[in-house]
Amino acid sequence: MSGENYRIALLLRTQCAHSRETLRGIIDAVWYGGTSAGRPSRNYRPLLPWTFKLFSQLEHTGVDSLFREISHFAPHGMIFETFGDDMYARIGEVRCPGVEVFQVSRTASLYASVNTDHLMIGRLAAEYLTELGLRHFAFFGGSQYTYSQRRLEGFQDCLRNPPKSRLQMGQPRQEAQVFDRCLPGWQALIESWLKNLPRPVGIFAANDLFATEILQELIKTGWRIPEDAAVLGVDDDELQCNLAYPPISSIQPGFRQVGRAAARMLEQLLKGEEVAAAVSVPPLRVVARYSTDITHVDNEFVAEALRCIRGSPLTNLSVKVLLNRIPTNRRRLERAFVETLGRTPMEEIHRVRVLKIKELLMAGKSIEQTAREMHFSSPKYMTTLFRRITGLTPSEYQAELQNPLMNADRRSKKVPRQ
Repeated sequence: MSGENYRIALLLRTQCAHSRETLRGIIDAVWYGGTSAGRPSRNYRPLLPWTFKLFSQLEHTGVDSLFREISHFAPHGMIFETFGDDMYARIGEVRCPGVEVFQVSRTASLYASVNTDHLMIGRLAAEYLTELGLRHFAFFGGSQYTYSQRRLEGFQDCLRNPPKSRLQMGQPRQEAQVFDRCLPGWQALIESWLKNLPRPVGIFAANDLFATEILQELIKTGWRIPEDAAVLGVDDDELQCNLAYPPISSIQPGFRQVGRAAARMLEQLLKGEEVAAAVSVPPLRVVARYSTDITHVDNEFVAEALRCIRGSPLTNLSVKVLLNRIPTNRRRLERAFVETLGRTPMEEIHRVRVLKIKELLMAGKSIEQTAREMHFSSPKYMTTLFRRITGLTPSEYQAELQNPLMNADRRSKKVPRQ
């Protein structure tokens, strides 16, 4: 990357965890070319020599005052999020290329935009809760929020259309019961809704704030967490999740990747190049905490094996090691796994190992370091396993993390430089 010394306005709500992570992604792109694991370029010169001005606390600044400050700064480009129609209407007055992040409007953005993939977040939530052995599901969100509705759509779609392997196992098509947090007087309605939910149930909340609220209501009405209800949020706001009791499991949406993509898109716009109209960044993973720390599986051998697999270091785990801990034979265990989960014990070990490999690669470990830490005989063997499960090599996965535009929606729009 290279570029002129442009003035860039950042309109981000830094009191929110998602905006702070987005800023970190912008810093990654400016200093390291997209990777958080690198070092600043020689002599501490950024790869993109941009001058930034951060306009934060957007809700607490009058719109007129905010745009007077922005006009005085005279930016060449901007990366922004909006919180209302008034602000969005005024953005066009700045008259410079811009990239919108976390678009909240239901209509198409007039600017190139980067967002988290809400549909994939919902699907990941359904897959994760189903993996816990749950057969009943609920959703707690708000109908007035576009992100909430899209996450619900992905959640319901995955439950209604499970993989063929699960249908063959006799798992019925499911549909989550939904509670709308935006209903007037919702506090008076929630107890009745909870009373009618089956137990155990997997509850997917539209974000970590919603997850905290439903968790409090569950505990207040006598539900045991996670035995009666496993609760999963979104955003992986570490403070929010760990201040809750019990701590909340949450989907990590890839906010840092949003920042990297936004910076790269703005660089292209400043060069007069075409960019994708909209980029959706897929979620990274589920960060498991106590609120989902349970496996609801009827077969005791499968349940014990899953506890061993998901709770072990995974370095030298094999079916033989499992059988040393579980009083059954290999054939019976494999048959029970296929009937319960639709895969063999070895396939489950490989699946969980690949999740751990992804975590290490996301943390900035090299492929060689990851292979060594996971006790693979060679990086080549790890690459073979990783590609078989994910369809990507570890290096391709790393490249996608560092440059979310690689698989961007290729519908292009030319945003004129103003």
